Amino acid sequence: MTQLNYQDVFQANVTYATRVYEIIDRVRKYAPDADFDLIKRAYVFAAQAHGPQKRKSGELFIIHPLAVAGLLAEMQLDVETVITGLLHDTVEDTDVSLADIEHHFGASVANLVDGVTKLSHAGIESKQTKEAENLRKIILAISKDIRVLFVKLADRLHNMSTLGSLPLHRAKLKADECLTIYAPLANRLGLYWIKQALQDLSFFTHDRETFCTLKRLRDEAIAALKYTPTEMADIMQSILEKRGLKAHVTWRAKHVFSLHQKIQAKNLTFDQVHDVLAFRIVVVGRAACYQALGLIHELYQNKIGHIKDYIGTPKSNGYQSLHTSVYDHDGCLLEVQIRSEEMNHRAENGLAAHWLYKESPNKTNDQSMDWLRNLADLSREPSSPKEFLESVQLDLFIQEVFVFSRDGELFSLPRNATALDFAYAVHTDIGHQCMGVRINRKNAPLSQRLRNGDRIEIITNPEQGPSYSWLKLVKTPRARHRIRQFFKKQNQQDSIALGHRMILNISHAPLPDNISTALGCSSMDQLKIKLGRGEISLDQLYSAVCKHLHPLNVSGLKQRMLYPASCCHPVPGDTIVGKIVTNRGFELHYYRCKQVLAQSSESWQGFEWEGETAELYTTGIELTTQNKRGMLATLSNAMSKQDADIEDLRMQQLSGGITHLLFFVDVKGRDHLADIIRVLRNIDGVNTVKRDNHGDVQTRKKMKPIHHVIESVMEMTKKTN
Repeated sequence: MTQLNYQDVFQANVTYATRVYEIIDRVRKYAPDADFDLIKRAYVFAAQAHGPQKRKSGELFIIHPLAVAGLLAEMQLDVETVITGLLHDTVEDTDVSLADIEHHFGASVANLVDGVTKLSHAGIESKQTKEAENLRKIILAISKDIRVLFVKLADRLHNMSTLGSLPLHRAKLKADECLTIYAPLANRLGLYWIKQALQDLSFFTHDRETFCTLKRLRDEAIAALKYTPTEMADIMQSILEKRGLKAHVTWRAKHVFSLHQKIQAKNLTFDQVHDVLAFRIVVVGRAACYQALGLIHELYQNKIGHIKDYIGTPKSNGYQSLHTSVYDHDGCLLEVQIRSEEMNHRAENGLAAHWLYKESPNKTNDQSMDWLRNLADLSREPSSPKEFLESVQLDLFIQEVFVFSRDGELFSLPRNATALDFAYAVHTDIGHQCMGVRINRKNAPLSQRLRNGDRIEIITNPEQGPSYSWLKLVKTPRARHRIRQFFKKQNQQDSIALGHRMILNISHAPLPDNISTALGCSSMDQLKIKLGRGEISLDQLYSAVCKHLHPLNVSGLKQRMLYPASCCHPVPGDTIVGKIVTNRGFELHYYRCKQVLAQSSESWQGFEWEGETAELYTTGIELTTQNKRGMLATLSNAMSKQDADIEDLRMQQLSGGITHLLFFVDVKGRDHLADIIRVLRNIDGVNTVKRDNHGDVQTRKKMKPIHHVIESVMEMTKKTN
């Protein structure tokens, strides 16, 4: 058993095509009027383009396009898609261009080939960036024509079943990509046999020994049954037919990856897994499904709570079936799926079973395609490669919960989704303006997790806006993405305002367009954004306009764009310098701060800062005092009378009965601070008072924070007042 290879693992009950005539025979079964000459021409074109090229395994490259096209024919896809399977690698791996494809096979086929062709990655260093950009391109191509995804899945399936020729570390990278992206995509399309094959092949790649052990145990358990699975299927079919139901019963063994998942998730041994067999009953018509369910429950004892009706409530990919778990007469647990012929056809081939032939391949109005539109929206929006990949994976890995709007409209959301997720599922504006929610006619928090059948009413307020804390409440990529986009847009507006002010300080006259071009910006707004984010420095702008650089007045900027440094705690009116911190704004320092002195003068820009009238600013006051009873309360009381709130306090005992104190207080500006220092100097027992504005972090580390003392002192101060 340990000698299994990738071909042994691939158990999709599909034989790869190795000749073009095998592909034609498969197509002829479901499309007898197809253009078979066009398929032959595509094969000849691909064979000539690839020529003597060989795969890593040593076999001729053309074997791969033949296998992919054969899988597409097995899915009963149209001729254009089958032809794309033959041609899908020609543009990427040969001298053939998309124009050549379009000339010989039409624009539709050329678009499909382009959709599955990887991007050129010249100049891109990061593997994660390459992966993200390729995935973006594929998703956007899929959103225009779903057939791109069928080709990509067939391509990946054949590649996975021939991974033995790759080094193990590369094979594992391919396996990871399959588990996180392509298997979930196959599941979304309802192509379960492809999903299961990809999962098993990936599992085999990562842990060959465990895979072989589980497969052996599964096969031995089936072999030890009193009746063979085929005999059990025949017994079911015979009983159903005797009761007047025309039925066809087949069986399958639980695939190995699914066994492994169950064992890991529930901390089981293999002997504790009882449902290694599943039987499928195909009947004629929807009503017969429920009739068959009743007969199966008469024949076998059903397991309580294990009946799932996916006919009344289909899965998001359109899958319909009745699922039940029953015990046979020997106590063996069996999974039984019951469906009509039409449902079975859909379950076998997913969206390919009905969507491509009854609809235009470019039409995506089907409700089951909502997930794809969500992915396409994510792909169009700018985001980091890591954020994009995480969002795609979150959107693919879902178990669903079905809920209703106030008006009775059905919504499918990921399990554990919250009421706030629902608001964003209805509409982005509804989400942004959400201020409350009622679930089943009762008030509920926005963080309330949804359950099947919940009826939800969203209460909105046009003046309401999202909060950063909402990112912790939502579970769906759509909601998280919309919230992030809201704040990105808000920050972008702030960056434009900041960049505009920086330009005005250099030149009051409008800058010519060639300045923005020289700095790598497509427009003046983009230049302002990059200036505001710190991606372009003032020195770069100054060099571009060749003018004297004046101190920048930041008084009128919104408070959220200004960040007084925590090392020196500058306040309005101080002599300050600063620099732009990307995506935050200006970080302001006192000009004699140790951080400023430690760096070259070119790193800092002079500023003028008057501050905002209503704002308070935290700064430090350093004191040395004699160890007198009640000194701390006296100091706190004096600052309270000067309308100075204490934010923090640090203390260090020195020799000679001296205490070193550091107060962090909120002040209105330099004048207010000067009044406080003057009052403190007049207190008996105070030796020295000075500003803590030089960024002496090492001294602070020696001092112990005493947050709990502040509360007691402030209570004493209130009583004194």
